[in-house]
Amino acid sequence: MVSTPDNKELVKDVADLLHVRGMLDYTAVSNPDRDALLDMAASTNSAHGKIVVLSSEAATRENVKTLQSLCATVWVSSPADTKTLATHYTNGVNGVIVEDYQEAIRVEELFNDPAPTLLRIPMIIGHRGMPSVFVENTLYSALGAYAAGADSVENDIQLSADGELFILHDDSPARLLGITDVSMAEELTIEELKSHSFIWDDPDVGVLQKNNQPAANSRYGVLYGSEKLNVIPTLREYIEAFKGTGIIHDTEIKSYNPEIIEVYKELVDSYDAWDQFFTITFNTVILDAVYADYPEISIGALGMDGYDMYPSIPAFSNYTSIAETEGVEAALQKLYGVLDRWNATYNPYLKFNYDVVNAGRHRGLTVWPWTYNDHQSFAAAYL
Repeated sequence: MVSTPDNKELVKDVADLLHVRGMLDYTAVSNPDRDALLDMAASTNSAHGKIVVLSSEAATRENVKTLQSLCATVWVSSPADTKTLATHYTNGVNGVIVEDYQEAIRVEELFNDPAPTLLRIPMIIGHRGMPSVFVENTLYSALGAYAAGADSVENDIQLSADGELFILHDDSPARLLGITDVSMAEELTIEELKSHSFIWDDPDVGVLQKNNQPAANSRYGVLYGSEKLNVIPTLREYIEAFKGTGIIHDTEIKSYNPEIIEVYKELVDSYDAWDQFFTITFNTVILDAVYADYPEISIGALGMDGYDMYPSIPAFSNYTSIAETEGVEAALQKLYGVLDRWNATYNPYLKFNYDVVNAGRHRGLTVWPWTYNDHQSFAAAYL
């Protein structure tokens, strides 16, 4: 379902039907600035769509990357000449709308070669920062990922007892902080969380043994960082540290409390930083709340094959098996039966079927697999 932004409520009404995808047509805009691009992404999300259609003039490499980093799928309405089409292809658009489709295919075939051509460079996300060198989910870890060239830093946010967004992966503060007298980290105030330095060397807890990458498995056999920064950080500190750098905060909401979303939105609003934010979550309670009350927020649904026994986690099926037995379109229909309830991107745990993703890209699907620990597996999957 496609229309211009002034009809986005109509697009939303239709896109609310399961399996119907939405897009907004911005081809009337020739030179969008940052605020216009943010509005395009937010308005398309609000219309429960995923595809932004740009004019040929607006589809610069920078604009395409900005929208894609906010998890919008970018199509361009393009003339059918070779130079313009080749430019759009190498700018990384997800799709083209063109009067002469045979010419578009001919230009695409110019890139056929035994050596693969990367028309769209993958976005590299530092999972919990860079835990092969630093303590996971610390400011040091995030800065390390940024210095190493990551496009985005993944961090896990929760809501403290006094309403501050803090960064910690586990529900419990026991693994890294050694706090065992409370079951949930969200029971503590931000001052109580920050007053506990990470436990370093203990046979049962602590970062040397229990970090996402333990010290023994880390890149240099040791974890770096000073005591000053190796404390629980806040999302506010991350925003201030990276404001204006272009790094994306790939923010995973760990909390089960829907009240966190309003606090999250108000914080990012206060820094005018939505050009640096994309949201992900395992939690169907959060996915439901964002879809209903904050649809302008780009969101990805994290899930794993075979998790249908856990109602709080998106239940991705074995789409490879379904594609082999029932066909690719049947597998895609089942995948969208999950994702369309939240207008979410597809964030599977490593395993994904290329044929299903390839079919889904014509409906705005993008895939964000996690988590790779070696470059060869990543390269093989991407190529």
